[in-house]
Amino acid sequence: MTTRKPPRLYIRFIGDDEEGDVRLDELADRLERIVNGLREIERSVLQKRGLNYVVVELVNESSGFVVEPRPINRDVPMNAGRQVVRTFKRSMAHLGKGRFDQVPSTSLDTLSKIVPSTDDHMRRIEFRVVGEKLKPLVMDEKYQKTFFDLWARETSYEYGSVEGSLEAVNLHKDRKCRIYPIIGPTSIDCSFKAEQMDQVLRALAGRKWVRIYGELRYKPRSNFADHIAVDEIEELPDEKDLPKLSDLRNMSPGLTEGKNVRDYLEELRAEDE
Repeated sequence: MTTRKPPRLYIRFIGDDEEGDVRLDELADRLERIVNGLREIERSVLQKRGLNYVVVELVNESSGFVVEPRPINRDVPMNAGRQVVRTFKRSMAHLGKGRFDQVPSTSLDTLSKIVPSTDDHMRRIEFRVVGEKLKPLVMDEKYQKTFFDLWARETSYEYGSVEGSLEAVNLHKDRKCRIYPIIGPTSIDCSFKAEQMDQVLRALAGRKWVRIYGELRYKPRSNFADHIAVDEIEELPDEKDLPKLSDLRNMSPGLTEGKNVRDYLEELRAEDE
């Protein structure tokens, strides 16, 4: 009886210098993005966390790694690793052809961050499932151009507003902050103008609840914005400053014109009809 070899994913990185060498910081960053992508695929396949990703081989004379997904415990199906590896490679291939609807929706954004941009010093990345006869997936300049062109085409923008709390700001390179909205995504990145600096810092210092107006960006197949180009910041009152029901008593004693509330409301509805 022959035992099936465990699934393995071969990953190779090629830098943009003459030797094809890869910068260490970019290698570490890209590996982290790939692991995040594998984990997202794992959750879509298994509906839970079930695998560890172990480097079992370093390929000589190239920035290459062989990674093996291993079940965390016996409750994880034996073929789980094979499913995840194949789905990951297939999903990355779909990205390069702009077939975003063929990629698990919960994984799409995370997988898109694996693709090197023109600002990176990464010329190409190769993926191959060890033991498969299929050609390796090569994320080269052509792949990157096709992906970013189609990704930009399907990214949409609209003017709107988001309510939440500001709890992060970055002033090192660009003026950016982060809002944590009431519903939807955990957080949304925002970029703001120099003249809005004081208002942002005031909202942060006072932990103010705010409503941010501006241009909202929606990535492909996403129901929630991931970025706001801030146009206006409105500071909202604290809950303790809002009027209570008891404060509204006797504010408009003649509102119902002497009728009881039920009769008055029924007349208003009849007029609307």
